[in-house]
Amino acid sequence: MPSESARATTAAEAAFRIRAPNSAPRATLVVALDRASLAVLEDLAGKDWNGAVFFAPSFFEASDEVEGDVRRWFSGIVGRARDFVQEVEASNQAIMIATAGQDAQLASVVGDACAATGTRTCGLILHDPASAPPAALSSALAQLRPYVSMLSVVSDAGYVEAMLDALRA
Repeated sequence: MPSESARATTAAEAAFRIRAPNSAPRATLVVALDRASLAVLEDLAGKDWNGAVFFAPSFFEASDEVEGDVRRWFSGIVGRARDFVQEVEASNQAIMIATAGQDAQLASVVGDACAATGTRTCGLILHDPASAPPAALSSALAQLRPYVSMLSVVSDAGYVEAMLDALRA
């Protein structure tokens, strides 16, 4: 008696096999929402991915005075705004990375752009309980929750990389 595997490879049954990959490749946009997550983003961007695009607001490179100032971000992003919108439109999913204790109000900008294009969203909050109090985590959760369909709190950057692998970024 042939095994189940051998039986499934008969010519009659092979005619019913789907000869395409089990799902379409995804275009993933990964966005740093604060300076602390920028280091994680830069580290991840240096690795091999399946077409993932890594994006960080340009004001992270400016002085400390502009951190968290969305109006300043909008005025500084004029040259990159079209690139950002094009990346969101071309993406199937967007992953926002934030750090507990940091200002993540840029989630609203990214989330609104994704909502307008139908792009799925995921939020990852880096949280070290030893260095950030529970209130810092609560604040980050409150800032991201309205703009993401999936939200995870992670303890290290290794989990962020594993999540990107799982999402086939």
